[in-house]
Amino acid sequence: MGLITIGTPFNIDIEFSTAPILRRVIAVFLDMFILVLYMLVVYRFIIVGFDMGRNMNEFVMMTGISIVPFLYFPAMELLLNGQTPGKRLTGIKMIDREGNEPGISQYLLRWLLGFGNYAVFLLPYIIVSSATTFLLMLFFCIFVIIIFYIPDFLCSLFSDRNQRIADLAAGTLVIDLKKKMDFSETIYLDTSGQEQEAVYPQVLQLSDRDINGIRNLIAKNPKSKTELAYRARIVNRIREALNVTGAQEDDKAFLEQLLRDYNYLTQQK
Repeated sequence: MGLITIGTPFNIDIEFSTAPILRRVIAVFLDMFILVLYMLVVYRFIIVGFDMGRNMNEFVMMTGISIVPFLYFPAMELLLNGQTPGKRLTGIKMIDREGNEPGISQYLLRWLLGFGNYAVFLLPYIIVSSATTFLLMLFFCIFVIIIFYIPDFLCSLFSDRNQRIADLAAGTLVIDLKKKMDFSETIYLDTSGQEQEAVYPQVLQLSDRDINGIRNLIAKNPKSKTELAYRARIVNRIREALNVTGAQEDDKAFLEQLLRDYNYLTQQK
């Protein structure tokens, strides 16, 4: 599991955790289990239960047990905003590489290039198999599903953002929803109790990206002489840009004051 930093349209860098591969595998098997249950119900209670004749039975087999489950993944991801029931149960979600909800074209491209999805066509053979061949068919289907997913598994294992082949093509990635983002990871500060006016009102000349850089600079807490000298150069450039003279704070206190002032002034609007 790695961290992904995505720059938002508001120039705020947000961190996501990539979904652990094990949980993605579990999500796939949960979805396959749901599909098997669905196909079993259709076969036992509609096809066998009603026995509508050979032609009608074949039609129901084709539509209800083949085509409908084949559309399961894109349909669920569209309806559940990047999740399938398996993904929802395991706490993972698909987004695009900009951190937004994927578009329809991305969902479809990801589905078409997800070769593991085609393993769903093997599931009806499990449903219609006799008791003597059920376990044989089950193991065969699991084996084929694993073979289908090996390229995706290797790609997820070695790509920078743990993306499988279809994710790379569609510009999507799967994130871990269990890592909740905190406001401390943004430039936001609660200034509702602050009564003092802004010390440096000219801070509004800076962009959100500049402020985010200041927040990151504060969070790094430099200790070596090289890091302290680097921060001092940045602070001097900021002072010059904002025409700040005679400031008494040290570099860190100055940056923290700028961050407070920026939040205070923007929240007054």
